[in-house]
Amino acid sequence: RSRGALNKVERPALVRKDCGAAREVGMKPNSDELRALNAFWTRARCGELVQAQTPVVLSTTMTIAQAVRTLATHGILSALVLREGADSSLNETAGARRDARLYAGVFSLRALLEQFLRDAPDAPVAPSHSIIQDTVAHSFANLGEFCAARTPSFLTVLSTDYLADAVRFFANGVHRCSVIDAETHVTMGTMSQSAVVDYLSAHATDPTVQAILQRTVRETVAAASVRAARGGGVLSVRETQSVRDAVEIMVEHDVTSVAVLDESGLLCGSLSMSDMKYTLLAHRQDAIYWSVHDFMRSLREKQSIKERGARDAFPYFATRMDKPLASVVERMCATHVHRLWIIDETRHAIGVLSMTDILRVLAPLPVSG
Repeated sequence: RSRGALNKVERPALVRKDCGAAREVGMKPNSDELRALNAFWTRARCGELVQAQTPVVLSTTMTIAQAVRTLATHGILSALVLREGADSSLNETAGARRDARLYAGVFSLRALLEQFLRDAPDAPVAPSHSIIQDTVAHSFANLGEFCAARTPSFLTVLSTDYLADAVRFFANGVHRCSVIDAETHVTMGTMSQSAVVDYLSAHATDPTVQAILQRTVRETVAAASVRAARGGGVLSVRETQSVRDAVEIMVEHDVTSVAVLDESGLLCGSLSMSDMKYTLLAHRQDAIYWSVHDFMRSLREKQSIKERGARDAFPYFATRMDKPLASVVERMCATHVHRLWIIDETRHAIGVLSMTDILRVLAPLPVSG
């Protein structure tokens, strides 16, 4: 596989602005529904969804190993990196919208893996249990250097912003954003697509969203995006391939998950970027060279009983074209996944429905004022 695309990891910086209307996916709500959705998403403020969080913020002086250990300890995928000396400037900040000056960027598991793929050998003779962080640490002494080599790409909303503002961002493919306290200008926590979909699920009986959620997957997904996996329409790996192969596909195609197929080409699992956090939790970063099958088996053993409660022994998360969107939302919340694979009657993957897709069809009109 060509590695040319791996050098194109920088993404446009995300700024705090109105994203406007989400791009079309399948059937969109009519104008009356959009007005109702606007009212629905303005009943809550962004700060309400992160009230219970204890924010985790890294420092530019931290080493790569320290940053990785912090992510693993808190079981998170990313954290803002505070510039050295920024603490003393918090009280001098004129307004929360200037908070970007306080941060050097974001350190994330995805960014770590992107750098690892560029620096690491295809198959080391004896990969160590800390090979990912050790490889990246050879190039960067601390997080300050790591962030300086990348285009800053973090997104913030104010605690007083309506949930509608975040939904519009998420409907355009953003997966998480930091919530800044509108009074103190400090980070309150991180709001994710999952938190918003959980909010949606908790209010699924609201007449505003109930009718839309009763539409089928077929009605929701644009027909052009549903192509047979056998024809290359769904990004996938065989369970005999390496985890590194799977991560490489996710990075090259800028996706967060790939379907896992068995020897017959049938869907047998799903591997996501989020699953990679277990290489940090278990201190087995060499698992990136394991087969997908072995990694997934070990992953299920490492998960807690609570985590396994809503999952199958060797899970794949799937839905069918005739299922209502409400069932998709319910299953995503129950299994803590960001997408469901759409399968046909023969268990071939023919498409994928993500939280981004769901929020696109439920995205509200811009908030006036």
